[in-house]
Amino acid sequence: VGDAVRDCIALVAGLGEVLTERPFVRFDLLGDLPEVHEKAICKVSLRPAGGGDGEPPRHLEGLSCSKDGTFAVHRFPLQHGDGVPDARMLFKTAVELPQLGDATTQKKPMNDRQKRMQAKARQVLVRGAVFSHENKHGPAIVTVASRTRGGAFLCRWERHATHPTTDADGEPDGGTMPSFVAAEVTRASDEPISSVSLHRTAPSPAPSLLLCGGSDGSISTFTTNSGAVGEITMRPVHKFMGLHDFPVVGVCARPSLSLSDGDGFSRYPSLRLYGKSVKKEERSRVTVDVVTGSADKCLALCTLGRGHGLG
Repeated sequence: VGDAVRDCIALVAGLGEVLTERPFVRFDLLGDLPEVHEKAICKVSLRPAGGGDGEPPRHLEGLSCSKDGTFAVHRFPLQHGDGVPDARMLFKTAVELPQLGDATTQKKPMNDRQKRMQAKARQVLVRGAVFSHENKHGPAIVTVASRTRGGAFLCRWERHATHPTTDADGEPDGGTMPSFVAAEVTRASDEPISSVSLHRTAPSPAPSLLLCGGSDGSISTFTTNSGAVGEITMRPVHKFMGLHDFPVVGVCARPSLSLSDGDGFSRYPSLRLYGKSVKKEERSRVTVDVVTGSADKCLALCTLGRGHGLG
């Protein structure tokens, strides 16, 4: 591993500022979960799990989604060795989208090529999945899915009651087997979503900010919160159009961004507007809230005060 990469890993993992002076640090492959999905995996997420009442977490819960139209929840051990439960998949389900507008009965029989094209057009791709707000059973999940063409949809999956998992001998191993139910579906964009990120805020009751990067180079922002099945909790905030010439491959929010004041954006001063009418000294008062990256080799800096990009 290169020095620069090791330094970044050290900072993220809390191991110190640099690893270049610690040559004994190694990164080893501890294992894998083969054949989790049938097609390419688009995104993975991790969260600490298994702790409670002030206890440290006992394992990690993983989340993966794929172009095969499914997402899956996994359990990963914090340690590796004898007596430690192996990594395993806990839950997997397919994401269903509203029917296509042209889903009508064919008047003429289709040949093999037409059947393949129709199947490809109807294939659901889950391009993003993130852990969201917690309920009494644990965090919900938000997925972003679309077909090969056409609009993208957000789906909130609420976690229901869990039951203990067991080891090979049938004994409880300290884990839980979750189950999820689709609680809310909303249209996110008229184009497929190519990147997704969830920005959590404190305190917990405050809404989180969901950032969706589009294949058309746009960014759609939503607030999301916990709620009952059928309740509307994902609400659009603003859509940044024309930020990039190619699909957005990465998007993130400012770590200190807080949405605790209602929608969190009305408190910004009116000078938070970037354009020809803003003076140079006023321009420096604009805060960068969202950063995006694209296949066009460019970064875009955005502010949510007035919903304008900085360039």
